[in-house]
Amino acid sequence: CFEWSDQHQHQHQERCVLLGSCVCVCVFGQMLYPLLPGVLDSHAFSDSGQLQVSSQVRRVLDVCSQSLRLLRAFDVHPDISAQLFSYLFFFINALLFNLLMERGSGGAFYCWSRGVQVRANLDLLMDWAHGAGLADLAHTYLLKLSSAVNLLATPKENLLQMSWKALRMEFPSLNAAQLHHILREYEPRRSCPAAWTPSGDEDDALATADILESFDQHPPLILPADGFILQLRRAISETQLITQLHRFQRFSTDPEAAPHSPQPPQVQLQRTHFGFGF
Repeated sequence: CFEWSDQHQHQHQERCVLLGSCVCVCVFGQMLYPLLPGVLDSHAFSDSGQLQVSSQVRRVLDVCSQSLRLLRAFDVHPDISAQLFSYLFFFINALLFNLLMERGSGGAFYCWSRGVQVRANLDLLMDWAHGAGLADLAHTYLLKLSSAVNLLATPKENLLQMSWKALRMEFPSLNAAQLHHILREYEPRRSCPAAWTPSGDEDDALATADILESFDQHPPLILPADGFILQLRRAISETQLITQLHRFQRFSTDPEAAPHSPQPPQVQLQRTHFGFGF
């Protein structure tokens, strides 16, 4: 009976951690959602040509900084914090990449000057991640967006000298459909060079369904087994938390007596712009 109770208690603890992590991801994502388009739209250079941090990009960096500060202030496990930021970088990558693909359709959005501007704004985020000790995560989960921006920031004279095969090798993070979409919409007033035509064995380059990134393949959340920070001697002042702890203590010793209802509370996850939500 004790073994069953201990296992049941452990499962409830895991559910609490997972639920709390989902809440953090949703809140951070909701704060970033209206700000992220500024990475594509804001001017990265002043009139004198000096690099500047626009107000839109600064707000994105502020959200990232405050999120990290909160995680550290409340002694969230480093592995959990890293996984939360893995998801945030994944979310930033998917949202901005899809927005970049949509902006380029039928317009003049794809050009060298735009690529240089977005590259400079994205570098500010990468620099922040490096200073926060999250450079590897940012590089991993922002790779698709970074590759697309690097393509746009490549001088057209250099691109004109490259064949489809060479471009595929130079930008392997982009699938054939994504690469073909960018090249086809690159300065649409001019005809697309014949060298940029996909090879005959790459029919998937014409599959428009493969252009946008999916939010479903987000990184998993894996609970750590050790390394937790427990402040056992710190007094708990929140009365609601004390009440819940007492209820949890009674439930762990007598599972049938403590709950007020026979069924545990149900949490429904719904698909949103952020992958999931409540």
